[in-house]
Amino acid sequence: MPDSELDHVARNWDHLAQAEPYFAVLTDEVNRHGPGGHFWQSGDVVAEIIQREVALAGMSLSDLDACELGSGVGRVAQGMRRLCKSVTGFDISPTMVDVAVKNFPHIPFRHFFGKLEPLSCDLVYSIIVLQHNPPAVITHMLRTMFSAARHVVWFQLPLPTGEQDTKPAIPSIPMYGMPEHAVLEIGQQSGFEFVAIINDHFAVPGMASRRYVFRRKNL
Repeated sequence: MPDSELDHVARNWDHLAQAEPYFAVLTDEVNRHGPGGHFWQSGDVVAEIIQREVALAGMSLSDLDACELGSGVGRVAQGMRRLCKSVTGFDISPTMVDVAVKNFPHIPFRHFFGKLEPLSCDLVYSIIVLQHNPPAVITHMLRTMFSAARHVVWFQLPLPTGEQDTKPAIPSIPMYGMPEHAVLEIGQQSGFEFVAIINDHFAVPGMASRRYVFRRKNL
C-alpha cells in the first residue's frame, strides 16, 4: 500500500477533527458543536454489543486488554474501559487523539502511524472506521489488526455496492466496502478463524454491513 494513501486519509481526518470532531464521528446535527444527545450512550451500546459477540469466541472482556483502531474522541473506548481489563485507543488523526485525551485522561490514546504499538492487545476492535478508507487502506488496517491481536478481532465493515455512497453526510468522508470472501481470506492468512458474521445497521441506508468476530486458531 502506498504511504501516500494512508497519508491522505490521515490529513483528511485531521482536518475534520480540527473543524468538528464530534460531528465527524457521528454525523448527527446535534453533534455539530459538541457531544449532543445520546453520543456517549451510543458508545456504551457498542461496547455491550462487542461484549456479547466476543463471548461467542469463548472470551470475557473482563479478562482482555483491548485496543481500538479508530478511537476518535473516545466514544466507544470509554464504554469498553468499564468492561475490559484495559483499553488503548489508536487514531490516525493527532487532533482526535488530543480531544480524546482531554475527554478521558485515564485512558491511553495514541497516534496510529500504520501500526498498533505496543503490540500487547488480546482483543483488537474497530467500528465505523474501516468503511471510510480506500480498499488498499482497509486491507492494510485489517492485516494490522490481525497481526496485533493475541486472541480476538472484532470489526464492522460494509459490503461493496459497486459505487461509493453518493450522498455522504460529510462530502469528504466517502464510503467503501469489502467483499466478504476477501475479509475471510485475510483472517485465515493471519492465523484466525471466523466465529460469527452478523448483519448490522452501521453503514449508510441501502448499504449492507456486517460485524465480524475472529478467534486465533489453536487457542
